[in-house]
Amino acid sequence: MRAYMQYYMMDMVNTMNRDGGLPTDVHHGQIKVTSSGTPIQVSATSVPLRGGIWFAPVTGSCYVGTTAVKPTKTSAIRVTSMSPIFLEAKNLTDYWVDAESNNDTVSYMAW
Repeated sequence: MRAYMQYYMMDMVNTMNRDGGLPTDVHHGQIKVTSSGTPIQVSATSVPLRGGIWFAPVTGSCYVGTTAVKPTKTSAIRVTSMSPIFLEAKNLTDYWVDAESNNDTVSYMAW
């Protein structure tokens, strides 16, 4: 994970944690989009969250949305390496990612 992402993550944990304490259930990973235009769900199985999800592309740019997003849809949020994004979420299954180019990778961190 990029250093700035870790900094922002800790800041969000300290200010937004609904339970008033640091979470012990932090989930993280990378999603490689092998074929641009084929959205990938962050998690196919239910993973309850207390806060939300940080997204940051490792390579290229990505699109994040609450449905099977396509890069051309206006319902998706474009995320670049200079602008990681935090989205509140109740479950890892809430979001989908797609990439601008084939084989781009997106990192995520959630709690």
